[in-house]
Amino acid sequence: ARHIGVSNFSAKKLGELMDGSDVTRAERGDSTSALSAEDDYCTLGECRIQPAVNQVECGAHFRQERLLRWCVERGVVVQAYGPLGSGDQFSSDGMGRARSGTEPVSHPAVVNAAKATGMTRHQVLLRWNVGRGNVCVIPKSANPGRQLENLEAVAGPALPPEHADAVGSFAEQYRLQHGSFHTGPSKPYRTLADLWDEDVGYM
Repeated sequence: ARHIGVSNFSAKKLGELMDGSDVTRAERGDSTSALSAEDDYCTLGECRIQPAVNQVECGAHFRQERLLRWCVERGVVVQAYGPLGSGDQFSSDGMGRARSGTEPVSHPAVVNAAKATGMTRHQVLLRWNVGRGNVCVIPKSANPGRQLENLEAVAGPALPPEHADAVGSFAEQYRLQHGSFHTGPSKPYRTLADLWDEDVGYM
């Protein structure tokens, strides 16, 4: 294998993997990092093979800005799953979660950007994410026509700045992928808080 990757790793977990401890660069006397003290969990250098990719949920509904900054600093590509949002989370035969806001593809900023550019709403969300830099998207579709649309969105022109800013400014940020299947007494993580390293009270 030329490269290896990880999935669902927070900045904290990546730091523990790549440095072996939970110390910041400042604590080790390194003042060259461009990251703030809040973002700079750990330095890299201890693991033998550094991960090239971190596959995480990432979209306009859950921008992962802090993790993205961390990965940019350390040369780890963010591979975004669920970039369009997941309606399955809210269906009666899914998790039955209560939706607290509009779905990403129906957000006014996305609708307006689609009208202005001639893109579909799905293309707007994909193009916005790729346009952030250091992000590749892996939308799920079994429809050949939709697959072609997805490819055209990634390879097409960037969104106009005013629409990119609007799509990237959703006030509500939340995970659509719950993660409960990764947790439990016999699983790697006992709780959702252990898994995601963040406040999961809204779940």
